[in-house]
Amino acid sequence: MISNKKNILIGAGSHCRTVLENLYLLKKSNIKLFDINYSKKKNNLVLKSKVLDDYKKIDLNKHSKSDFFLAIGDNAKRKKIFNIINKKNNLPNLVSPHSHISSFSKFGYANFFNHYSYIGPNVNIGNNNIINTYSLIEHDVSLGSHSHICPSVKIGGSSSLGDNVFVGIGSVIIDKINICSNVVIGAGSIIKKDIKKPGKYVEIKGKIEKL
Repeated sequence: MISNKKNILIGAGSHCRTVLENLYLLKKSNIKLFDINYSKKKNNLVLKSKVLDDYKKIDLNKHSKSDFFLAIGDNAKRKKIFNIINKKNNLPNLVSPHSHISSFSKFGYANFFNHYSYIGPNVNIGNNNIINTYSLIEHDVSLGSHSHICPSVKIGGSSSLGDNVFVGIGSVIIDKINICSNVVIGAGSIIKKDIKKPGKYVEIKGKIEKL
């Protein structure tokens, strides 16, 4: 049965297409799309949904019973909007029907699990994270909030990642690795040692270097 509950989507950039597709697959109706860079001059159609206005025009009191989904790939921008709304009942998790989420895992709210993501047992995930296509998070991993795990990332068992972490596409974090908050890991990196200081890290000639 299709619900008449309003589904408000914030963000109409490239990541929005992926989020919208999942809403369509889950037969979510009554989708209201807003953008952080809305302009009347743009072609404001994303897939089959029209961008209605600037997100700042949303009356949160009026939409107290609506579901909000954040289609913003940038961690800092997504966190900012999350903190404005920040009500558990209004920010459900969005889980692709093609993902595998262990029933023994735990996670907060406003998370997005895209197609073919795998979440193993005893995984603990915070709020407002993107777990993208074909990413794998093995058993006993801890992930904070406001992070983006890009497509085809593999995180080995018993690893721990803080808040506001960006793990670039195709990267591998071996088991039992600790990564502090506010870290960016470049695409295709293999992390074999703990990262204890915030910053940007890339693999150069087989070694992880801080930029």
